[in-house]
Amino acid sequence: MGSQAMAQALLLAVVITASGLATFLPDTHGEPAETESLYVSSDVFGGPMVLEIILRDDLVSDVTEPKVTFDGSVLRMTQGTDGHWYAYVADTNMARIIDDATKIAGTGMDFGVECNDPGFLKGSFDSTAVFTSGRTCDSSTDPGFMQMIRAAKTPADGATLGNNGLLDADHWPFIQTFEMSADYPMSIIRGVSDIIVRFTTFDDRAALELDRESYPRNSDVHMTVRDMLLNVDPTSEDLWTFDVDGGEIYRRLFDGAGNLVDAGGKNLDPGQIYHYGGLLSGSNEIYNTISADSPYKNVISAVDNSLQDSTQVPTIGGSLVTIRETAQNSGVFTNTDRFNAANLHTGDINGTHKFTISYQDSQDRYVRLVASGVLGDDSVPFQKVKISNPRLADASGGEIGVISVGQQILVTSIISAYAGLDQNFAYIVRIQDGDDSTIHLGWLAGRLAGGQSFEPAQSWTPLEPGTYTATVFLWESIDNPAALSTPKSIVFTVS
Repeated sequence: MGSQAMAQALLLAVVITASGLATFLPDTHGEPAETESLYVSSDVFGGPMVLEIILRDDLVSDVTEPKVTFDGSVLRMTQGTDGHWYAYVADTNMARIIDDATKIAGTGMDFGVECNDPGFLKGSFDSTAVFTSGRTCDSSTDPGFMQMIRAAKTPADGATLGNNGLLDADHWPFIQTFEMSADYPMSIIRGVSDIIVRFTTFDDRAALELDRESYPRNSDVHMTVRDMLLNVDPTSEDLWTFDVDGGEIYRRLFDGAGNLVDAGGKNLDPGQIYHYGGLLSGSNEIYNTISADSPYKNVISAVDNSLQDSTQVPTIGGSLVTIRETAQNSGVFTNTDRFNAANLHTGDINGTHKFTISYQDSQDRYVRLVASGVLGDDSVPFQKVKISNPRLADASGGEIGVISVGQQILVTSIISAYAGLDQNFAYIVRIQDGDDSTIHLGWLAGRLAGGQSFEPAQSWTPLEPGTYTATVFLWESIDNPAALSTPKSIVFTVS
């Protein structure tokens, strides 16, 4: 359920009282969009993401290729064995940069073979370039190396494969690419059905959270990353491996079961597999890094689970953390395998120690995301409600860039009650200036049912430029300042 739908559902269960304006925020993550007959895997996409477009119309489930346009250009549609028609779309520039950097065929984000004049399909293409799964662009070919689309529907076996003039099944799937501009609305049209999509930078659309804030010794640390830009393949679950020491990122270094990727049966030095950390420049980057830090050794460390086997990649040398997409096309990733084992683990040391895990974009695509935890003994209190993804938003709940004097901003977080534990709460936001003087204090109160999440917000308008700190507190109530969770702070500048 998206944040907006979640908030609407919770309004039935939570009674809100507030001093100041309380706002409940829409989802800015990027979601599938569909009409009665047309489906698109995401209404917002960027970087190397591939869009899946499906026509699900029983009236066109015959052998005649339907007309579907993307920003005015006619798409070539391929019919699957389910009777639906499919197309895959990406940005030409991103596809070429990524494909050129992926030097080992069949690994990482291999887009396949670029065909400027495809001979494998009868008729013409309106796209700038087409990337095929075949080894060549000829009408007859052998299987190639595409890794971007891993679970496309099998083409129908009719008068021609896919009923669109496809001459060899080894060319399917193919990706039609177009030159796109950031935040320019593009229409996908079939008859009266019209879906608007945007190619964007995904600024401030990532989130990081841990499953708890306090941990016993020798325990798993379960982490969730929400970043639609990592959802490059809409047809299958994406996997990414982060070298937390070296700052590099690899796509599908492992196959999801801990096995090193198979690159056409070749014995390759894993250190040669291309890493994508810091590859791209401009407005659509994959510069993400994950790090786990503590002032003391052995407080938290990366360990292998069934998602990864670091002994297979000795030439990389760093501590690895692999995250898997929780479902195809979700954009939500976890470091937990299917046996509920995490690849981050607390140590067996005495005392109470704080650690942080960060998800950072070195090109400032968004503010560095930090989640903190405490390793301690039984005397460390466990939180009753979790605060995650504290962020600033504009008055409508959207992403925010430069903040100006007189501009209304919202301070928001996701608050979550643990299963089986209903909890009253007071959500309090304090704003301090550069001298640590409190210049604003707002709050709202309510009750969360066990297992429910909520995204409240408090509004504030800065009157002077400067550096400010917004701190979010969760208490039992305004009259009972018993902390339900560790406070979260955001430092920001007003110009």
